Amino acid sequence: MSDGKSAAVLLVAISAAGTEVALVGRKIFWSRVSGRENLLAAISELLGKARRPAGIVLLGRPERFSESRALAVIGNTLAFAWRVPAAARWRPLKSKPQSREIFALLRSGRSSVVPAYSGKPNITK
Repeated sequence: MSDGKSAAVLLVAISAAGTEVALVGRKIFWSRVSGRENLLAAISELLGKARRPAGIVLLGRPERFSESRALAVIGNTLAFAWRVPAAARWRPLKSKPQSREIFALLRSGRSSVVPAYSGKPNITK
């Protein structure tokens, strides 16, 4: 592509099994992240010298407020810096998504995502 974007989508998924990042194109290349504090390093390593992705998709659990908020910040920051769309799905993953699901989710995406809230905050109780 002439605008410097690759055809692949960057996927960040957090589930009960752990955190994974993937490049989604015709094939999906998964990479497990050891510790959430290493997420940005894992994204950098996965992208390598590749061009910026065509978009960013975030998958997370709505019951984890801090987790969804952190994912939204990372996704929105990268989407803004790379000028690509972002999309999110906040529900538990039962299995790894297929490429077609990821691209469909991205087509419904916007320029930014918002974190999920599974209920009212209870920090003062």
